[in-house]
Amino acid sequence: MLISMNSLLEYACAQLGVTPQNALIEGGQKQVYLVADPDGTKSVLKLIDLELAANPSALERARR
Repeated sequence: MLISMNSLLEYACAQLGVTPQNALIEGGQKQVYLVADPDGTKSVLKLIDLELAANPSALERARR
């Protein structure tokens, strides 16, 4: 089953109790968002599509 990155973002934010503020990077195997918790504290959330990042070099780039 293929899950869209938007669905993954919604799920991750719900699990972490944060709200997405804006996209910082939207690339092939990863997306990075500025998120905020209910108190307004901002954090960075990185989502990685492990199916697209299956090769070692792509996975290493995603770690950065």
